[in-house]
Amino acid sequence: MNGLDQPKSNHSRPVDRERMERVESLLKRYPGLSDDELHEVLLFVRKGPALEVGLLSGKEEIRPQLDRFRADHKRALSIGAPEIAVIAILVALLLAAVALLWDAGAGR
Repeated sequence: MNGLDQPKSNHSRPVDRERMERVESLLKRYPGLSDDELHEVLLFVRKGPALEVGLLSGKEEIRPQLDRFRADHKRALSIGAPEIAVIAILVALLLAAVALLWDAGAGR
């Protein structure tokens, strides 16, 4: 098998085809999933490797179910308060660093 047969993620980990096939098979049955299966799909879509989520999103045969899943679980898939707080803190730290550098003469 050559390097083109197995896409890799940003961290050079091979794509987990078993996991993708599992989630694809679940999505084909959506919305008729158990709570555990719903949680599995939700976890994959929200926290799974971006490359794998993207590859799965590109499959036309499950697009309607994936679109419906995303619409039905919009709140669970959205950014929550903890994530917003982390982003706000990082932006504040960046602005403080820029202001300190500016005051130190880096802006002249």
